Amino acid sequence: MRIALLALLFLMAGCHRANSNALCPIDGQPAQWKGPKTGSTCEYSHYNQVERTIHTWLADCAQNVAR
Repeated sequence: MRIALLALLFLMAGCHRANSNALCPIDGQPAQWKGPKTGSTCEYSHYNQVERTIHTWLADCAQNVAR
């Protein structure tokens, strides 16, 4: 029973995380910057410490990330 409950919690957390536009599709890190592009599309970005480069991606604007 405990294993099933833990598996359900992990699945729910994974689904919530996958639906967030503010998470980098490359490494899953949260966006550090966000800016509007066109209509309801925003450009998100963050600096990756390991690769020493900036990741950017376009997605629908999320309400929970400051502009």
